[in-house]
Amino acid sequence: HSHGVEFPQWRSNFGAGRLIRRNVSEYKTSQFALYKLMYERALIDPRRTSNPEEAGSFFIPYDFGMDATFFESNGRMRKTHCPLATNAITLLKESPYFKANYGHDHTLVISVNQNMNYFFFAKACTEMLMLCWNCTKLAIDEYLFVAKDRSFEMK
Repeated sequence: HSHGVEFPQWRSNFGAGRLIRRNVSEYKTSQFALYKLMYERALIDPRRTSNPEEAGSFFIPYDFGMDATFFESNGRMRKTHCPLATNAITLLKESPYFKANYGHDHTLVISVNQNMNYFFFAKACTEMLMLCWNCTKLAIDEYLFVAKDRSFEMK
């Protein structure tokens, strides 16, 4: 079943992060680097266009996950209540390209894992997620207890 906007079929897999096993395309990817990886790849993608009229999909240049959280100097994370979300929301609401397909052709990166959703309860955070209800959301999880190789964390 199609939602009306289709992304191009993947032609290759260059992985993300440190290569663990080439034969199965296994990479050690940090969830906190997901936005940076996706953003930098979008910048060099040969299908990228600077003309939004030619675009078939849109990458939202906003790191929702890192805007909702912050690392303190001791490595602990704290809630930030998404201080940049208000600007991102305004820009999306004003964008004729976002409004044209109600966000179905837009991608939002959430660079923290799904169990960290307690960081998203601030008003600005939830407003961003509600606005992007139809957007494709990219996130990453890394749970070592499901890894076939129990020494995975040591690699």
